[in-house]
Amino acid sequence: MGPSEHHSVAHALLPLSLSQHEVWLDQRAWPDNAHLVIGGCLHMRGPLDVARMQQALDRMVCEYEVLRLVPHESGGQHLLESYRAPLIEVDASGADDVRTAVQAWWAKSLQTPYRLDDVPLWRFAVLHFGPLEHCALIQFHHLVMDGWGTTQIIRRWSEHYAALASGEAPPVAQQGHYLRFIEESTAYRNAPEFDKDAAFWQSQLPSLPAALFDRHAPAAARDVPSDTRLPASRLSRLPLDRASYQRIADAACGPGQTAFCVFLAALALYFCRVRDLQDVVIGVPSLNRNGKRYKETPGMFVGVMPVRIAVAPDDTAASLIATVSRNLRAALRHARYPLSEVARHLHAIRSHRDSLFDVLLSYERQGYAVSFGEAHAVGSWQLFPGVARYPLGMTVCEFDEDGPLDLVLEGSSACFDEGEIDLLSRRLRHVICELADAPERRLAELDIVPRDERDALVTQVHARLRHTADPQTFVSQFESHAARTPDAVALVWDEGSMSYAQLDRSARALAHTLRRAGARADTVVAVCMGRSADAIVAMLAVAKAGAAFLPLDVDAPDARLALILAESAAIAVLTAPGERQRLSALHGKVIVVGATTIAPPQAPDWPAPSARDLAYVLFTSGSTGRPKGVMVAHEALARRVAWLGRTWAITRDDRAAQSTQLTFDPALIEWVVPLTHGASVALPPSGRLAPESTAAFAAQHGVTLMAFVPSTLRRFLDGARGLDLRLRVACCGGDVLTPALARRFISETGARLFNVYGPTEACIFATAWECSADTSDAVLPVGRPVDDSRVYVLDAQRRPVPFGCQGDVYLGGGTLARGYLNRTDLDAQAFCGDPFVAGGRLYRTGDRGKIAMDGTLHFLGRSDRQIKLRGYRIEPAEVEAALLAFDGVNQAAVRLVDTALGQRLYAWVGSGLQDSATISRHLRSRLPDYMLPSGITLMPALPLNNTGKIDYTALPEPLTLHVGEPGRAPRSPLEQDLLGLWEATLNRRDIGIDDDFFELGGDSLAAVDILSGVQRLTGKQASLLTLTEHPSVAELAEALASGVKPSRLMLPLGAQSGDTTLFLAASGHGDLLRFQTLAHALGPRVRLFMLQPPPDGFSGVSDLAARYADEMANTTSGAINIAGFSVGGIAALEAARLLQARGRAVERLILIDTVFPSGMLRRPRFWRLLAWLTRRLYVQELSMNGRRLGAMFADTGLVSQVMALHDYRPQAFAGRACLIKSSGLANWDRWLFRPWLQLSGERMTVRQIAGLHGSVFDADHVDGLAAALLAEVFRDN
Repeated sequence: MGPSEHHSVAHALLPLSLSQHEVWLDQRAWPDNAHLVIGGCLHMRGPLDVARMQQALDRMVCEYEVLRLVPHESGGQHLLESYRAPLIEVDASGADDVRTAVQAWWAKSLQTPYRLDDVPLWRFAVLHFGPLEHCALIQFHHLVMDGWGTTQIIRRWSEHYAALASGEAPPVAQQGHYLRFIEESTAYRNAPEFDKDAAFWQSQLPSLPAALFDRHAPAAARDVPSDTRLPASRLSRLPLDRASYQRIADAACGPGQTAFCVFLAALALYFCRVRDLQDVVIGVPSLNRNGKRYKETPGMFVGVMPVRIAVAPDDTAASLIATVSRNLRAALRHARYPLSEVARHLHAIRSHRDSLFDVLLSYERQGYAVSFGEAHAVGSWQLFPGVARYPLGMTVCEFDEDGPLDLVLEGSSACFDEGEIDLLSRRLRHVICELADAPERRLAELDIVPRDERDALVTQVHARLRHTADPQTFVSQFESHAARTPDAVALVWDEGSMSYAQLDRSARALAHTLRRAGARADTVVAVCMGRSADAIVAMLAVAKAGAAFLPLDVDAPDARLALILAESAAIAVLTAPGERQRLSALHGKVIVVGATTIAPPQAPDWPAPSARDLAYVLFTSGSTGRPKGVMVAHEALARRVAWLGRTWAITRDDRAAQSTQLTFDPALIEWVVPLTHGASVALPPSGRLAPESTAAFAAQHGVTLMAFVPSTLRRFLDGARGLDLRLRVACCGGDVLTPALARRFISETGARLFNVYGPTEACIFATAWECSADTSDAVLPVGRPVDDSRVYVLDAQRRPVPFGCQGDVYLGGGTLARGYLNRTDLDAQAFCGDPFVAGGRLYRTGDRGKIAMDGTLHFLGRSDRQIKLRGYRIEPAEVEAALLAFDGVNQAAVRLVDTALGQRLYAWVGSGLQDSATISRHLRSRLPDYMLPSGITLMPALPLNNTGKIDYTALPEPLTLHVGEPGRAPRSPLEQDLLGLWEATLNRRDIGIDDDFFELGGDSLAAVDILSGVQRLTGKQASLLTLTEHPSVAELAEALASGVKPSRLMLPLGAQSGDTTLFLAASGHGDLLRFQTLAHALGPRVRLFMLQPPPDGFSGVSDLAARYADEMANTTSGAINIAGFSVGGIAALEAARLLQARGRAVERLILIDTVFPSGMLRRPRFWRLLAWLTRRLYVQELSMNGRRLGAMFADTGLVSQVMALHDYRPQAFAGRACLIKSSGLANWDRWLFRPWLQLSGERMTVRQIAGLHGSVFDADHVDGLAAALLAEVFRDN
């Protein structure tokens, strides 16, 4: 505000309200962003007295204490006795458009961030567009104001202005004091209602909800989020007319229902449908103003609730609206509970999640329609900060009681491409209206795609494609070229060549033989030959004879060949002389081919094959292990060949290398396409080819056309270095082509490259995408449909899914296979009618994909590889795509593996990289936590099967991660400082700069200290999420930032699949490492959970015991075993008694070195004196029975438990109990332990272990403690 601001301090430090604290936490997490700035604009016409507006503002600041609050960077705030800030005036008379000018000023003002500890966090401005046209803007940091409060502010400002004009007193403000709300908010945290609300939210959200959006690499550098910068938002504002809104309100006709329920129901339905979920969690703000008391009080009251909504397809729209209403009402009864506490309980930060929901829905009904004297309102609107805190925010804005509402969507640029948010807003409006207009329809029947978008998906994507009605078979095309250019070279190999005429005559002669053997239309002739001119002759001959050729792999095992021959019912097998004897044992009719011997011309006396006859059969792997034969007709092949010839501009000067095995349909590109265009085919030597040698062959023979899979393409380029290639165009398919490899190919060869997609059932491929040398895509699309093909992405009911959303890929058009040979059962599963084209057919590929807004298909993996891990559905191909997007990763394979800790996701990477840490960091920035591999094995190249694809069965066993090895020492002063910070915070001296924070046991307390320490060391504000992105000292030093994880009342330790569960109450906040050591010693039979006091304190032993009891009851439904170490045994005893009183079975209570709380040990004065002496005599480093005195009295968890004993009197536990005592306290047994036996009687057994009180968890003694616990836990009743 500058030097003209005036203020004086009135009050000392005040706490933040819970609502403010939530905002403060978010500000700390994203300190360099304006996402917490709110406000709006009032557009007025008429004369305006700016001086009077300033006076009115000054009066209002004096009246409302919230306008004089100054929040602090470190938490807390103080209240100014007085404060005056000048009203900002801007001359905007030269502006062409009011809204544009307002938005420009707003954006510019956000470049001056609000600074905590400085002045109140608000700005008021007036933009003058002339003497009779103005805009009043109010802007607040969310720390001091919510949206409803802005309405009270603008109204009260107007009232003061009117009072000043009339000389009368303004109406009395009907307000509660915000300071009183702060007091009530603070008291609530320590009230029983807080615990009740916590239990409610834990029951509503027992686990983190599934993510609703996929993050992608942003298109522009300005959109790139950093550790502390949020991504830019994409804004869409769509009007909702009053008539439509009234229909929506009318649909919410049940008790307690409102129009808001319909909006929320529409979001739930939409995202459940597009993400294939049964329920979703959506963030919903609550006014949180406790009835009428604070209704007109400006300030920050709002809280955000994570509302879970289940959507059942058989429910009706009305029942969904009713469900939403019930869930909302239930949530509102617990709305005061802080969202951060819910996130802490779910360990959100440890799971790399910065929020519990991805979608936030707000309803802003703000009455800005006020006047300032003769300046009357002509419009008002909400203003947005331009950055995205959540992937999607939807705000229903009602600023005008009579005019249309606005549906405003803010989409993160990390989740939405340009234009997608506009499409989404139209979809959501459509779904809202569908719910309102058809309340009794089943949800499964409601279409979430608007008619115009449906038309674009079904019709416009295919609008420019050609349809070939009567294609010419490839045989007749070849024969035409043989007749026109008989002497042109058709085939060439290292030792010779063959002209078109020679090839035609040889194939015709063999066709006569085949006709005599019974070859007819739709019969099958097998061709079991290596790569050679004879093989080309054989396949041409089969086609000339009217039959379908079936290529077989000459290197395949006899058993597989026999199976395919039997399945196909082939009338004959064509083969080379050397294979005759072998194949004669598998089939009764073997014909040896010697095509290089030219036969005399002999005209065929049978009809040429028709377009509808079968051209070929290719056998592919079946999911059941039984191969299946795909039947493709001549018309399908001819149509595909026509597109290739036209798009690739093939002429007689072209030459293709026939390097693909004939059993795979890309081979058809290499020999059918050139022979139907007068070009030639170069035949490398028979047998398996090294891609590197193919490059030399291509250079030697002037090859211009090739077909690749990504694995062969990479190695081809490796072998092509320094060669004079004439390559002009190529395609690559069958696996994921990375952008880096595509760029490399184009750069090094200068040739065109098409990324193609399609299964054998679609005749080679169905989509194509021409790659670009300057592509910035993180993942390449597989393209648009090519001629005579149709591509749809459909849901389970075979309805189009929206642009950009995942679904099942279906292919259609005139290039589909006829079906599976002699497998009508498979036909029924894989093929169906085309609901969008009369008489058409579709093939369900089993692939998942999405159609982008530009009409391109993106491949997202196989649906049958989908796995479920820890309740989350995962497509390994999506993780693989993220890996392949990392520069230097050439291959990627991901699958589930079994480990000692259960199933885990694991990745294998083919790369020349030596360090997987950078790849892991890349994944953490791209994928949700549940999709992160638990480990990565780096290999020079991944194993391939005979099709050139990754062989998942041949991947090596996952690497075992070794822990406990010496860590690297710090290499810089900053690393040295950070390492010292970590050691002090985590109380460890064995940390290396590469050790993972979470694997070291970092919790919220440690993270808070690290956050503060990093800011102290570097002078930089730090992000809460940076620690998850940079979880080692080395990475943290490089990032110069930090992120933290809130603490938990209960922590799982060790094995989580044991025979029994043991809860162990800690003595304070310093037992984590001790208990981890014990968990390891206990082994896999025991699931160990640590209970520890909450960092924000508790009201007494009974309060702490109740919290522990709730945690245990929510964790297991069976009998409970509970133990307590040291003073933690007291809370364990009371929790056991409380659980029994609730009717829960408690198997046993175990006290570990818990001293009986009698006499002097219960007196706070004794402990305060001991603590004072420890500090006064500088003996913090001395130990008392194995525990360092300084650590004991610095442990707030321990001290608070000891202090809580002053009015505590133990009572016996009515069940089996055991006391495990250390030998170090044996001399004091009479006073310290014997009273337990007197209290409990025969129900308590005693075990003694070696060690001091503070050393029983050390390596020398922990096995003895573990043995005692195991003996007790598994002791027979």
